Parts: sequence; structure tokens; C-alpha cells
Amino acid sequence: MTTPTPALNLAPRLLQEWRSHFARQRPAVAQVRNADVAELHIYGVIGSSWWEEGITAGGIKEKLEAFSGASRLNIFINSPGGSVYEADAIYSQLERWKGEKVAYIDGLAASAASYIALAADRVVTAKHGKWLIHNASTVVVDVFTAASLRTFAERTAGELDKYSASIAELYVAKTGKAAADVLAQMDRDELMTAQEALDFGLTDSIATFAEDNAPAAAPAEEASRASEAAALAVRARLDAFRATQSLRKPKTNAAPDRKAP
Repeated sequence: MTTPTPALNLAPRLLQEWRSHFARQRPAVAQVRNADVAELHIYGVIGSSWWEEGITAGGIKEKLEAFSGASRLNIFINSPGGSVYEADAIYSQLERWKGEKVAYIDGLAASAASYIALAADRVVTAKHGKWLIHNASTVVVDVFTAASLRTFAERTAGELDKYSASIAELYVAKTGKAAADVLAQMDRDELMTAQEALDFGLTDSIATFAEDNAPAAAPAEEASRASEAAALAVRARLDAFRATQSLRKPKTNAAPDRKAP
């Protein structure tokens, strides 16, 4: 009898469409932008299968080992999810990676990919980005007797409940929401917009990569701008006061001309 592999999956129709698309995408791609910043692209299905080579924990391990000298890791995500086994190991690796970690949701952070993003210190979602969180599910192809099916179904349901509960803990830790609220959202199994994800607490901000990395003004420059703005405000009030005083000043009549006798 084949033991099923629990997986976080989308509804069958959507999953089939997304798998067909992501199967044509390359697995995790690693790149070092400079000596201090490394980039990891998680574009595709989490875990391998008979049909495709997806994002695996072993592949992520190799990429992270190449980033040992970097102080920041940018994680770009566009994934419909996949194997919870692989996702758990990927999350653990990213969580213990030393250095600043920022997750950028470029397109979709669904299912198992949604909690991989939570291993980052900050999560930034593109304006058009989407999220989806839901309960663990599985697909089984096997031959059962009535008795073995009852036993198998009961055992598998219990295992899926355990996976869903452990994943819910990650969402609770990120969002600060009550477990009941998180579980209710997982039960709804609904796609969330970037704004809905922000309101729920899954993402820390909505921005493009460029917006999130725009250079901040130096403290001295900010102080100078504030001082200049204050001086302009004082000058404007002074000019307004002078104009008011000029209007209040009484006008004097000119003395009539007197002709000499």
C-alpha cells in the first residue's frame, strides 16, 4: 500500500493550471548581487514530482551555502505551493540563515509558499501580488478494502490536522491574530489581495522592490530640510502680519494747495 504524501495544494482545477505554468519555470535561482546582498528566486512548485523538477530543500541548501559571506538575503517568491515536507525544511533553513532576510512576493504566495515567506524578517508584497492560506490536504491513489480505507482515512485526517495546526502557529506568530481567526481564514481557502494580506498581517508592506529599497535621506539632510521648512513658515507668517498691519494703517488727507496772494 502506498503511503500518501501530505501536501498543501490549491483546488484541483487551479492547481492543474498553475502546475502546467510553473512546470515550465526554472527551479530556485541563486544570484549574488554584490558582496553583501544575495538573491534567491523561489519561482515554481515546492517539491519534485514525476512530472517536474520543483523547488526542493536540498536545492535551497546548495544555494544558501553559496551566500555565506552575504549580510542580506532577498527572497523573491512566485509559487502555488506544493509539498509540506519540503516547505518545512526550506522554512527552517531560511529561518536560521544569519543575516537580514527580506521576502518579496512578486506574484503569488500560495499554500506552502505562503509560510516559507514568513521565515524572512520582513515581507513586502507587490501591489498586484496575491496570497492564499489554507489547510493541509493530500491526494491518494491506492487500492483499499472497506476496513483498510476506514483506518487509513482516520489516520490521514489526524495527520493533516496536525500539519494544519503547526502551520497555523506560524501565521499566528506573524499576524498576532487569535488562532481561531487564522484557522477560519484557512478554512475559507480564498485568494487574498496585497491589501487584504496587509490588513490580515501576513505582509509588512505593499511596495515594489525599488520603492522598498529607495535610499533614505541622511539625518543631517533631513534636519536641514526641516529647519528650512520652519524658516519659510515663520517668514510666511511674518509677511502675512505685515500685510495686515498695512491695511489697518489710517490714510491721511493731503493739505489743499494755497496760492500765494
